[in-house]
Parts: sequence; C-alpha cells; structure tokens
Amino acid sequence: MYSNIQYVRPRKRSQNGGKMGNPADRIIVALDVPDAPQAHLLAGQVDGKVGKFKIGMQLFYAQSGGHPLLEELRKSAKDTEIMLDLKLCDIPNTMRGAIKSVASLKPRYLTVHASSGPAHLKACVDMAGEFGIGVLAITVLTTISQEDFYASGHTALIADVVLKRAEFAAEMGCVGIVCSGLELAMLAERGIPKSLKRIVPGIRPRWAVTDDQKRIVTPKFAIENGADEMVIGRPIRTPPADVGSPTNALNLIHEEISSIA
Repeated sequence: MYSNIQYVRPRKRSQNGGKMGNPADRIIVALDVPDAPQAHLLAGQVDGKVGKFKIGMQLFYAQSGGHPLLEELRKSAKDTEIMLDLKLCDIPNTMRGAIKSVASLKPRYLTVHASSGPAHLKACVDMAGEFGIGVLAITVLTTISQEDFYASGHTALIADVVLKRAEFAAEMGCVGIVCSGLELAMLAERGIPKSLKRIVPGIRPRWAVTDDQKRIVTPKFAIENGADEMVIGRPIRTPPADVGSPTNALNLIHEEISSIA
C-alpha cells in the first residue's frame, strides 16, 4: 500500500551519543530570524550540534536573499543539511515550478501542505524526485488547537485529519510528514509505516516558554514516541536567562535525548 515512498539516503555521522546515536542527528534548528547576518550568527553557534538548518519563509523571502544565503550556508556548514520550509500550497503546476526554482539549492527536505490533497502531493513528489529532494507533507500546524480547527470550518478531530493526510502522504511517495508529537503514538497504532519519517515541531523542553505553540511535547516525549527528527526554534534561539546561550540550550537538549534508554 505504501510502496511509493521515496527514500533519502542518510548521511554518515559519528555515533557518539549512546544508545540513541548522535543527538545532533535528531535536531533541526529553525533559523527563524529576519536577515542573513543573524542567520549566519545562529548557524555558527549551533553548527556541529544539529543535523539540519530549517529555512522558513521569513528568512528565505528576506530581501530576496534566500538563494545566496542557502549557498553560503552550504559552504560554511558543509555537514549540516537544509530543510526548506516553504509550505507550498497551490495548484500542482505552480508548485512544480516552485520546486524547480529552488532545486539548485539542493535542500534535503522541502515542505508542502498536505491540505492541498493527494494529487498535489504526487505532483510535488514527482518533480522533487528529479532533483533528489525529499518532500515533507505538513499535516496540521502545531500552533492550531482543536478549538482553532473547528473555528476554521473543520468538523473532524485533528488526530483524524493527521492520520488521513499521513496515509495519502505515504501513498503519494512523500519521504515524511510534519506532525505534532501528540499524534505519534496514534500513527504507529494505525499502521503508518516507520519508513515515513516523522518530523516534529512544537518541541518545548520543560525549561522553555510555550510561546504560540498549542500541541507541544518535550524532546524526550517526541523521541520515545517515534519522532525521527525535531524542529526546534525559540528554545534554542532565545532560551530563558537561566539557560543562557543557544549552545547551552542545545547541550541540555542533547542530554535529554541521550538519557533515553
């Protein structure tokens, strides 16, 4: 049923993190800053402690600087891959064109809204596959609560929609999905294949501020329930004063991951 999943070959990294492997491989740091100088500053602080940089719309669109910024990051942090988080959602032809436009940047992952439907995802998977890019299907944003979901016109439970979108993301060949850690156990119980990567945002260590996230989990909870990688932004970028720097925040997250038996 799920034979069309496209596989992205993992990089080889040193396994120095105990039973869970290298904690860095589990972390995608969100470079959600307004300009390239701040992006380079943060990237320099965390390089070597994370597996990927997430480049979202704010930074990518800043002064049309997305292309040169990604090229510079690939040169300065050669072992850190890119998750290009553009959350594409349009007609298939437009999304195919967008993918072709960013293909030269060679991101490992590119995000597409699963709400656009199976045929749209398939069009993106086919185009991205020509360039070795893995498509991640966004299920339901972690800033959305069940009440928000109802208010926007949906009548279903978020968990049911996440499951449906995960099913057709697998069928259409996506390399993974983006979902809350609260849905991970349900996806496993309902037979979503482990080969479909689970990328989990909305990660908040116990010492972090919740901010605008609604469906949140700790790093330990996410990993124990099946997360392959976690997108972490503000807890690393602007940690509480008693934590201090992004480096200190990452060290605490590494310790939390490494503590998992």
